[in-house]
Amino acid sequence: RIALDTGNIEYATTSVAICISYLIFEGESLNELYLRYNDYETFLQQWPQQPNTNLLKAFLQTVIHLKTENERPEILIGEKINEENMIAEALEVKDYSQLASLFVNKFMLAFLFENYEEAQKIADKLGKWINNITNLLQYPIFLYYRSLLHLSLFHSYSPKQKFFAWQKIKTTRRKLKKWARY
Repeated sequence: RIALDTGNIEYATTSVAICISYLIFEGESLNELYLRYNDYETFLQQWPQQPNTNLLKAFLQTVIHLKTENERPEILIGEKINEENMIAEALEVKDYSQLASLFVNKFMLAFLFENYEEAQKIADKLGKWINNITNLLQYPIFLYYRSLLHLSLFHSYSPKQKFFAWQKIKTTRRKLKKWARY
């Protein structure tokens, strides 16, 4: 609201996208989120060229995929967004934080719907951009789900892979514990 009152539209749209992403990870009711998202989407349509408009639509598509049955829920193509177009646009303008946020959503969806092989592929791609969101909630969410993915696949790992996975799990656990304290 303050950003709108002062005319800082980019900050206002960024705030909306961040707010919505936090609500997903907080465990807000999917029906409630969908209604809120539609309100925010209507708000953002006033400024279609703002960088976070696509990101908000990606979050909305994520909610839709969580709510409905979908053969490939980690592929964010639907009524709100086409991830291929979003990725191309983000790469063109070098908006790597938007790419990382999109891929965290894709990773989370792949994991939640137990497509672990695809989740691993997405995590590998995400590695290029993850440092662009270390200041956002999506970063610890990614670390958390990555640890869960390692634990889910642990039985299929070689001894060497088990060692490295266990090291990543322990490091993530320490980080999350420290962040929870503060």
